[in-house]
Amino acid sequence: MVGAPLLDILLPEGAEPGADADAGAAGTPIAGPEGSSGSSSSSSSSSSSSSSSSSSAGAAPAPSMVLASPAVRNLARELGVDLGTVAGTGPGGRVLKDDVITASEVRGAAAVAAQAGLGAPAAAVGAGGGGGGGTSLDDVALSLGRAAAATAMAAAEDASAAASAPLGGRPAVMRAAGPAEPGPTAAAATAPARVPLRGYRRAMDEMELDELMRVRSHLREAAGQLLLGGGAKLTYLPFVVKALSATLASHPEVNMQMAPGGRELLQLAGHNVGVAMATGGGLVVPNVKAVESKTIPEIALELARLQQLAAAGKLAPHDLGGGSITISNIGTIGGVYATPMLNAPEAAILALGRVRPLPRYDPGTGALARRHVMGFSFGADHRVVDGAAVAAFANTFKRLMEEPSQLLMHLR
Repeated sequence: MVGAPLLDILLPEGAEPGADADAGAAGTPIAGPEGSSGSSSSSSSSSSSSSSSSSSAGAAPAPSMVLASPAVRNLARELGVDLGTVAGTGPGGRVLKDDVITASEVRGAAAVAAQAGLGAPAAAVGAGGGGGGGTSLDDVALSLGRAAAATAMAAAEDASAAASAPLGGRPAVMRAAGPAEPGPTAAAATAPARVPLRGYRRAMDEMELDELMRVRSHLREAAGQLLLGGGAKLTYLPFVVKALSATLASHPEVNMQMAPGGRELLQLAGHNVGVAMATGGGLVVPNVKAVESKTIPEIALELARLQQLAAAGKLAPHDLGGGSITISNIGTIGGVYATPMLNAPEAAILALGRVRPLPRYDPGTGALARRHVMGFSFGADHRVVDGAAVAAFANTFKRLMEEPSQLLMHLR
């Protein structure tokens, strides 16, 4: 019957419901030490209870007291996550699977940052090594609309989180952007590693590379003298890396990352372009530092160095951290288009397809002509970059690749 008790619990005579639970939670001993009377003095009991209560007040709740399903608890055990330290986003503070995964990934990012020494002040990190190797960051406050959009998309990942209060009702944190500081920061390395799937924006297009092929063929002999001894070749990839850097210079809004907490954007001053590499030990994404200040032969030499280290499993944390944007060159294996996943905390990624000879109409004569066509795909974090900005970014990149002579405008 509705409202009828399901079961009765028998208690010892004189005991009150919840007494043992309250005593255990407060940390008071149930029985006194050997030789003492069963009832301790009121002052002793009061002191012990208050001391225990004050110490437990600041501690994280025990995992058994956290609202979570058995599946979530099993996942937390597998990932080594203490549920007592996880902030639940479900109804009533319930911890969801996404909360556990996010906590695990953020902890892993923090460990990588600590191993790489990214927790040190930015000036100290940038003190060693040659200039231009780091990524400088400026803080850019999120507009109220951007903060609200980021929160809404994060909540949309789980329907049960839809009842959460949006950030748009509170003002964004405002900080003056100071001068650019060299070196990566812990804020960038420990940014949230997961992007809501509904927060991805993609742009796909194709580009004709016949002019780039002619330029590369013309420069190959001259570049060969510069690349001697470095084990490098003048492939198309150094041109792609340089064109991507030039595109970032024209569209700095893409060269940003979401700050921890989701209320600010970090503006990156340099262009550290990552290249995904498949190795025997798995996928790695080292990056070429300060591409904006490198020539195309210098980029080719650095790519060769990174490829050799990746193949030997000897990449350093410095080679892997502080990226601005990533290139996934799937065309070397197969495929025309891809929907690449972001290399967090970066806000954009480029996937390159294979080059194919295809018939295309000549824009001047209207006649069919053989063209070498490559498909490409951009993926972006919509919390950071608007869809229109992604499309404009793709258009600029395509123009630089189809008209490589325009790269001369970006050489330094």
